[in-house]
Amino acid sequence: MNSKQITKVISEKYRIIKLLGEGGVGKTYEAENITTSEKVAIKTVSLRQTKDWKVLELFEREAKTLASLNHPAIPKYIEYFHVDTAEDRYFYLVRELVTGDSLFDLVKKGKRFNESEVKQIAIKVLEILDYLHQQTPLIIHRDIKPQNLIRSTDGKLFLVDFGSVQEIYRQTLSGGSTFVGTLGYMPPEQLRGQTSFATDLYSLGATLLFLLTKQTPDKLPQKKLKLDVRASTKVSDKFANWLDKLLEPIVEERFQSVAEALEVFYSENKFPQPANSRIVLTRNQSKIEIKMPNSGFQGSILIHLYTHGIFSLAAVLTALFISAVVNLIAFATKSLIFATLASLSLIPFWRFLIYPLGMFFWGLFGYTEIEIDRDRFKLRKSIFKLGKQIYGKTNKIQSIEQGYTSYDVDDINDNKSYCCHLNETSRTTEFGYMIRPDEQKWIVNEISDFITQIN
Repeated sequence: MNSKQITKVISEKYRIIKLLGEGGVGKTYEAENITTSEKVAIKTVSLRQTKDWKVLELFEREAKTLASLNHPAIPKYIEYFHVDTAEDRYFYLVRELVTGDSLFDLVKKGKRFNESEVKQIAIKVLEILDYLHQQTPLIIHRDIKPQNLIRSTDGKLFLVDFGSVQEIYRQTLSGGSTFVGTLGYMPPEQLRGQTSFATDLYSLGATLLFLLTKQTPDKLPQKKLKLDVRASTKVSDKFANWLDKLLEPIVEERFQSVAEALEVFYSENKFPQPANSRIVLTRNQSKIEIKMPNSGFQGSILIHLYTHGIFSLAAVLTALFISAVVNLIAFATKSLIFATLASLSLIPFWRFLIYPLGMFFWGLFGYTEIEIDRDRFKLRKSIFKLGKQIYGKTNKIQSIEQGYTSYDVDDINDNKSYCCHLNETSRTTEFGYMIRPDEQKWIVNEISDFITQIN
């Protein structure tokens, strides 16, 4: 398609809007379905302009691959067809349009990715690769790079361009070299026509290094023919070790599967659990589960009650004294009004007695369980096997934070007790009363990180 043909209508169905990009296999345009007004992406190859039949074979393979996939981070396949003209034959692949910028374009526009953001991207790409590598027949993308990772306007990450799957194609090594795969992001074995699951993992490592350094891999320092992570960027030692493993030039020394890469990632990068904690937390790509057993007298609320025990006792004794005085007056005067006042005067003070007793039994026998997956969450608080369960949708969770409990008995010196707050659109649920502040902070970090990962 030349510049004069950009405004044309394809097959009386799609109106071309603009050119989105051009790669080794075809050009991609933004287009609109004339009937439904749906915006789509159309990739096209010209038979006349194609110098090698292999390009058409790869283009058809890409269409078949997309048609077989169903993953939220992979644009949906719509259709594949060809149109004959007097001068040429054009092949078209129509897919869902992802509105946004590639990670490459974001970097070129000045975006700086910090270590936390790069880790989140790593997990999301690994989830996509895990899906591809489990297909039958298996799919190896072979062209993971910043240009093929699109961040949509709502923050989701998409993997595009499946023109490299199943086979590496090299037209020539002289003049203008054209690879299905991109130099700098390809491991050595890919240049030799050998690929495996580890091939995509190397390309992911090179992509992450680009995001951290804003430099393409061919411009980064090397050590013994290997990209030198520590000389290129400053990240935590554990994350640097993980990237080193992804970027091993010798395929046998690299991670061999997504599962292996994820296992090491989580073991080295998760938030450390506080010492002597009895909390059991398990987490994988799709679910986090937390079990908080009764903690005795080490919870922050019981410490708070102990600190302010004199105040609570004084408040109750004061209430009893006031009530006794009013009762004496009521008895002496035989006044119904004073008798009523005697009863009502105790109400504001009973909370100072009921609250410590409730927290005492909760600390000894209370139990909290939390389950959060991609769709829903469940929080159960129980005591003596009795309790209540709170359900909700995960996408309604706005934040998890450590904050003051709403049951504090006083505000003296702003010395209030803490708990965890699960904030949804229309409600806040408190939990974690009876665990230490360092445990609360750990749980908040783990849940927040998990929710960020799955979004």
